[in-house]
Amino acid sequence: MSSVHAKEEIWGTTRGFYWGWYVELGAFLILGINYGARYSFGVFIKPMVLEYHWSWSVISAGMSILVLAYGIGGIFSGRLVDRIAPRWLITAGGGGRPDGHRPFSDPFCP
Repeated sequence: MSSVHAKEEIWGTTRGFYWGWYVELGAFLILGINYGARYSFGVFIKPMVLEYHWSWSVISAGMSILVLAYGIGGIFSGRLVDRIAPRWLITAGGGGRPDGHRPFSDPFCP
């Protein structure tokens, strides 16, 4: 067994293990956790109504705006990825993310 590739025998031939499946598994887990947290919002509506004394419509409107902005932003970010290398966009987005979340870090009453 090589230190670089794990060998397995399939139908009488020896093939190396494709390490890209680890990348695939990692991406699947990250996206699953991301979308699971984002779209499990309905579970948290009732506790937020009780905690902040906001109406259901105000809380749901916030989620609706988020989903709408996410969808529209996907169109523009897709065009940017086509024109600019994804590496630079990810770097810029990661660097600007803390500043973008700063105004919304404390909940306020609508």
